[in-house]
Amino acid sequence: MNFHAGRKLAPVMVAAALALTVGLEARAAGAKDTVNHIIATFASTQDTGAIANQLSGLIDFQKIAQLAFAPAQWKQFSAQDQKQIVTTFRELIEKRYYPRWHKLFSKSKVEVADEATSAGSHFVRTYVNHGKEKDSVIWRLQDDNGNLAVVDLNVNGKGLDARLGERVQTRLTKEGARKFVSWLKEQARSETADNGSKSNM
Repeated sequence: MNFHAGRKLAPVMVAAALALTVGLEARAAGAKDTVNHIIATFASTQDTGAIANQLSGLIDFQKIAQLAFAPAQWKQFSAQDQKQIVTTFRELIEKRYYPRWHKLFSKSKVEVADEATSAGSHFVRTYVNHGKEKDSVIWRLQDDNGNLAVVDLNVNGKGLDARLGERVQTRLTKEGARKFVSWLKEQARSETADNGSKSNM
């Protein structure tokens, strides 16, 4: 799905929303409510720990980590390595991206626009207005044990999973699974110690 083609996508998303059953329409409304809550949380504080606590269960780090890899790549990791990757991705996202999202949503006017459901995912489009600039932000949510949780955040056509994936593919191909996990842990340590100044993620 090409989110960058904003105007062309809107009619498709609206049509999809209108075609939903009553049950799916209720869930789509839930997706909008979830996004509104997440935006309000990011805007309310710059304390990453407080944000993490308030958004517990609303951001699916397991799925975010998996989507950064091809299915075959993810399967090559042991269960222990997969768990470590999820933990490390969470640390990186909370320390690197949470401050950015706080700045974005706290200083801008956010408009929640259209929404749609496709292939088990719920998409909510928002527009972030800051000064003369306007960013398109599309949230992708999936069911996580009965609750909707964010699995990707697409800003102006560039998704979080794509950003993370670009940064891990070369390293994984070059060094293999075991060395890759060690490198990823080092990235998280650098992020914590240096506020992202040394991290390549």
